[in-house]
Amino acid sequence: MKIGGRSFAVSDARVQMIYPNPLNAQRYVLEVAATSAGGMYFWNPDRLRNAEFDFSIEDGHVAGGNRRASPTEMWVAGGWFNRNWQVEDGLVVAGNAEARAKSVVLPAPRADRAIDPKILDSYVGAYQLMFGPVIKVRRDGNQLMAQVGEQPAVELVPATETEFYIVEGPVKVVFEKDATGKVTAFKGWQNGQEFTGKKVE
Repeated sequence: MKIGGRSFAVSDARVQMIYPNPLNAQRYVLEVAATSAGGMYFWNPDRLRNAEFDFSIEDGHVAGGNRRASPTEMWVAGGWFNRNWQVEDGLVVAGNAEARAKSVVLPAPRADRAIDPKILDSYVGAYQLMFGPVIKVRRDGNQLMAQVGEQPAVELVPATETEFYIVEGPVKVVFEKDATGKVTAFKGWQNGQEFTGKKVE
């Protein structure tokens, strides 16, 4: 991927950047692009809130949940343009190579690796957090969605048949089964903190 003459080594990624409008020098435009349709999958407009960088490049790496990791540690790179709107090495903030090596790469969903709907259905229900709210999990087509109270539902992105991620957290969720194969709970991790949700319905 190349931005302002500077190349960044990526296999499948997306870039978000603010740049002068070529048709009106008094205005700016937001550009979001990717190396493939899959690279665009995890882009979320919420990331625009309080954005402090002119550009950022992400490629699906998310923290595993067992350690604290900032968004900038997980990205490929980001930073600011210079006064001529070019990429300058001193203004580029690279991701944390060690943290990224220990992270998980979430690929965009594909039909050939979709999870059996029966397995997804087994996760549907309400989960009570200890000293916390009830989290409702529902199926929406081939996706699992989680919702806390009246908050907007968020997607549970599968890494395996039992391990899912909420990219916005990031939060890792692993569903647990008893000896009969019945789903009884999930364990979750966010910023190094572990929590459990017991299935109550």
